[in-house]
Amino acid sequence: MSNVPTRILIADDHPIFRDGLRRLPEFLSREAITIFHSVPSVFRSFSSTLDGREDLSRVRCIRLGGEPVSASDFDLYRNRFPRSCRFHVGLGATEMNVIRHWSADRDTPWPGGAPLGYAVDETEVVLLDDDGRERVGEGEIGVRARTLAVGYWKDPAGTESAFRPVPGRPGVRL
Repeated sequence: MSNVPTRILIADDHPIFRDGLRRLPEFLSREAITIFHSVPSVFRSFSSTLDGREDLSRVRCIRLGGEPVSASDFDLYRNRFPRSCRFHVGLGATEMNVIRHWSADRDTPWPGGAPLGYAVDETEVVLLDDDGRERVGEGEIGVRARTLAVGYWKDPAGTESAFRPVPGRPGVRL
């Protein structure tokens, strides 16, 4: 384990982005940011500003989520960031936390397609009608599993409404 302190930049509402991404490489270097975390579209835009003269030597991890990640994103990481940097993708639903991860280094082969999306054991995704009954076609997305969040913070009524037991399946909620 490294003794280097971790400094994370979450590319969202930071003032550095008020005039685009052109100042971001200098900011990463000056602030000794070690983990860059954003959605892939921001990462793509940021990577397009790089010309190879930036000091990104402290960046240890590119962490992406919230949108599909492609082979071209992985290529941007490989071509623009130090060999010591890792690439990480996370995907999940809020009520389930992040449920799939994929991590790679520059020598890892791209798995083809998206590196995520495999089935989660004992988890079902269903469509529900307005009365909460399973249906085909359009509807509200529901997740049936044992691994759902405990509930909403200090909101027992919201928790009871959103996380319902599944009859005949002890420990499983919808």
